[in-house]
Amino acid sequence: MKTFCLLAIGISLILSGSSLFHMQAQAVSTPCEPIFPPSVVDERILPPIIRPGTPPPRILDSFGRVIVGPVKSGEQIQIVDGLINCQSVDQPFVYIVQIQDSKGVTMALSWIAGKLAAGQSFDPAQSWIPTTTGNYTAEIFLWSSLVAPNALSPPAQVTFQVV
Repeated sequence: MKTFCLLAIGISLILSGSSLFHMQAQAVSTPCEPIFPPSVVDERILPPIIRPGTPPPRILDSFGRVIVGPVKSGEQIQIVDGLINCQSVDQPFVYIVQIQDSKGVTMALSWIAGKLAAGQSFDPAQSWIPTTTGNYTAEIFLWSSLVAPNALSPPAQVTFQVV
């Protein structure tokens, strides 16, 4: 099992097996080396893609309607976030969603890859069908690629309950 670390924007992202972890950079104590040493990271060039402030990450039903309140077990949901490329050049990206239960167990890890044209906005969505009741957190990561990960924005999250 290979472990990747990424240190950017003061955040460390670690992909190990089927789980994705993030933590503040100063709290990192893993055996792997950061892909970018802190001296190389420059806030003037990061992040090239930002999340608009409104709306925040959200949970939608299979018809695209925002779910207010608990999610029903066995019904498909979509985890959606808004992206905008604020650069004057195209930007490849990978939108990664990790869903964990209240014990921190990863229940789903999925991603979609694409390219945003200069100035383009996009609301990517990853679907999931919960089968067990409980409280869950969907963590959303935006990277430049899976092969050579570079965080394009800080991680976001949305919590929800399944009944």
